[in-house]
Amino acid sequence: MKPILLFISCLLSAVCVFSQSTSLQWTREEKLPSSDIFTLFYYRDTLYAGGSDKIYIGRYGGQTWDSTAIVLPNLYSIDAITEFNNELYAASYSTGVFKSNDVGKHWQNITGGLFPYVSKFYEWKGNLYAATLGEGIYKLDSATHNTWTAFNNGVSLLSYNLYTITGNSNTLLAAGGANGNYLRLPASSTQWEEDLLEGTLRPGLWTYDATNSNDSFFVASSDGRGYVFMSTDDAHNWQNIGTFPSSGFLSLLNSQQAILLARYYFNGINNIEFYYRYKNLKSPWVSFSIVQNYDFAVAITGDRLWYGGGGGLYYMPLSNLPGITPVNNTDSLFLAGPVYPNPAAGQCHIDITLPGPQQLNADLYDAAGKHISIIADHQTLHNGNTTLNIDLQQLAAGMYFLHLMINGQSFTKKIIHIPG
Repeated sequence: MKPILLFISCLLSAVCVFSQSTSLQWTREEKLPSSDIFTLFYYRDTLYAGGSDKIYIGRYGGQTWDSTAIVLPNLYSIDAITEFNNELYAASYSTGVFKSNDVGKHWQNITGGLFPYVSKFYEWKGNLYAATLGEGIYKLDSATHNTWTAFNNGVSLLSYNLYTITGNSNTLLAAGGANGNYLRLPASSTQWEEDLLEGTLRPGLWTYDATNSNDSFFVASSDGRGYVFMSTDDAHNWQNIGTFPSSGFLSLLNSQQAILLARYYFNGINNIEFYYRYKNLKSPWVSFSIVQNYDFAVAITGDRLWYGGGGGLYYMPLSNLPGITPVNNTDSLFLAGPVYPNPAAGQCHIDITLPGPQQLNADLYDAAGKHISIIADHQTLHNGNTTLNIDLQQLAAGMYFLHLMINGQSFTKKIIHIPG
């Protein structure tokens, strides 16, 4: 259950232009009861939907449905779900964490050592982590999977309230707080690095959700207005790529071609507005649906976009959103290495590894998002390693962004140019 903050101011920033489209319709999943759904988790073609005291299991992307046994009598909500080492985990605020090794037929309380307000689970580098509202990060015992240990090396009291945790191959990211602060854990370290999204304390700026797309991180924050920030350098530096009207809780989704955002706002009634933005630095945010609802969670399966909220679970065909498809299991096969040298004087390079022939589009943008040049236009790359050369000699000193599209997948790399 997400806390709802009722912001009634209606301030619109000019940072980004938003395109408004016709509001698309949702269908309620009739195989589930019309009771509240508090969280969604999608893994290995199975959609898990957390109700008040049990989890609904939608196999084949939500085509067939079953449910677990009651996790614990008299629970108010299932607020976080994950699957780890073929075991199912469920968390309920203030009550604790429960584990099942038989797909929810029986449940075991494994709250030992853990602060019981878990906001989100995340598996990273073979370990399961839990972000909590009040006591930072916990790590599941790797041998027994039954107890937890606080994992807060380097974490100050500013960062003990955490709503989200996610990671890529290089970095684990956790965020929440109320000052625009977040945590970054390099893969080679056991010490968290605490940092600020905008380089300075921003009282009242909470981060509610985060996701990653290949090498980029995205976080959704709110201080009455909503913001989406993007980092292309393992959560060291951030760029504002969207500012929204009055917003409470925000949630992010990653598809192959776009980032999706759902935001809650109150204007006399409860609303959830949905947007998408293609992974292109010049793309606007497009609003495609507004529903009257409150607490919510979102997910993408093979052919459907889902949201759970008051009154049940709802979906629409993902094909309603032009050119947007889910992330698939082959994403990790397409690798774009770091830009080198970086900073660069006149010319730099990037290595791209592919499992087979693919087409590459590559464009260069300046720090304001203005298109500078085409680096590659439908260039066919063959399997193995290819080096792409980027000519900067005619450009002024400054920050630039290289945007790559490979087989529908998007990569963004930051380049610092220092002319010689």
